[in-house]
Order: sequence, then structure tokens, then C-alpha cells
Amino acid sequence: MSDETQKPDDGETPAKSKIKVAVSKTAEVADKASNAADLANNAFGAVKWVAIAVVMLTVLGFGYGAYKLVTRPVVAVTDAAGKMVDAASEGAGAIKDGAGNVINRLAIPTQDQVALDALAEASFTLLHNYPVTKPDGMKERLFRATNFGDSEKKVCKMSVNFGGGDLDAYGGANNEDYAKSKSLGSKDNRLIRFILRAGRDDIPMNVVWDNDASHWQMKWRPTTVKKPLDDTTAEARIFDLLRKIQTQCKGGA
Repeated sequence: MSDETQKPDDGETPAKSKIKVAVSKTAEVADKASNAADLANNAFGAVKWVAIAVVMLTVLGFGYGAYKLVTRPVVAVTDAAGKMVDAASEGAGAIKDGAGNVINRLAIPTQDQVALDALAEASFTLLHNYPVTKPDGMKERLFRATNFGDSEKKVCKMSVNFGGGDLDAYGGANNEDYAKSKSLGSKDNRLIRFILRAGRDDIPMNVVWDNDASHWQMKWRPTTVKKPLDDTTAEARIFDLLRKIQTQCKGGA
């Protein structure tokens, strides 16, 4: 038997073989880092390019000398990139969970989806076709500009009474956002905005078409920090307002 050490069957030196392993591992981590960075709004986008640069240096660094020069930085960057991938993934998951909590908090559940869909469909059509109305003075002009800027000045003012006296309420459709969808024959981007004026307080609520679920959904405004009403009461008020539109906002029918 020969005392000589047998060379690898593929004819490559151990150094080159180790380089390939390092390149493969680093490329895999670079890809994971890229995906995680994209998911977390590119917060860790730099990792992707650092890893790619190291891979290129490794590929170009043939020979044992290049192996010694490159392998340690490759291992260091691989470990660092791996840790950043884990951190980015955890951060992205937290962001996603947080967004889900916000969405769930803003949604107002309904006990009668069929009735909500029917009322919202009819109400959106009335508000969308409602004639242009003039605001009553500068104060109302500013109020409309703030809350109904995309309704193309088609704002319906209603009088409502929930048992504690007459209150003013306003309704308007998001005609500007809906215009493009309508031209394409789509029902996307449909939204009804409500403002209920209770004394000095304005209570804003929305009824939004959910294209994915193919039904209407009630929501608090995204800017709502503290809910002025519990969700059950808010649902009842929105149903009342949708019914009021049928009788008080027929000017555009």
C-alpha cells in the first residue's frame, strides 16, 4: 500500500473544497438575509450586499493563500449575517403582529353581515351620485376639507336622534379614490365616511368595501387613539346612519 495521501476523486484540493463549502453557506445566508431585509422594510439591506461582496471575493480567491485570506472574513460575516437574519425575522414578525393588532382593534364587528352589505351598497350609490353641496360658512368649509376632501364636495348633512336630542351627522363617499376603479369596472376603493357631531366632539367612523372578503366592513378611523364608543354601540350608530342616508340623502338618486 502507498503511504501517499489519496487526493479527492474530483481532483480538487482540500482548500478549494472548503472554499466551496464556505461560498455555498454564505450565499444561502445572503439569500435569507435579503428576504428578511425586504420583509422588514429593507432595514437590514446592507447585509445582502456585504454577503454578496464576500462571496465574489471567495470565488475569485483561488488557491490556498486566498483561502486563508478569505475564509476567516467569510465565517465572520456568515455568523454576523445569520444573527442579523434572526433579528430581522423576529422584528418583521413583531411588526406584522403589531399591524394585525391595530387592524383588529379598528374593525367594528357586525352581527348582521347581510343587512350591512345591503345598506352599505345602497348608501354608497346615493352618496356617490349626490349633488355638489355648498358648506354653511367658513367653519364648515374647513370641517369638510379636513374630513371629506376626497368626496368631490358631495357631502350629505343629516339630522339624527339617538334618544338624547338632535345631532348633526355628515356622510360622504371617497369619490376620488373610487374613480379609477370605476373606470376599470371594479368595485375596489369604495369607502363611506361618517362624522357624528356630539357636542364639541366629532366621532369619525368608516364603512369600507373589503375586496378580498367581498363584503362591507365597519371600522374606526385609522387616527382613532381612544374609542369614544364601545364597538356594539358603534355598530348600532353606523346602521342608523346608513338607514338615514336612505331617507335624507336622496338628492342624487
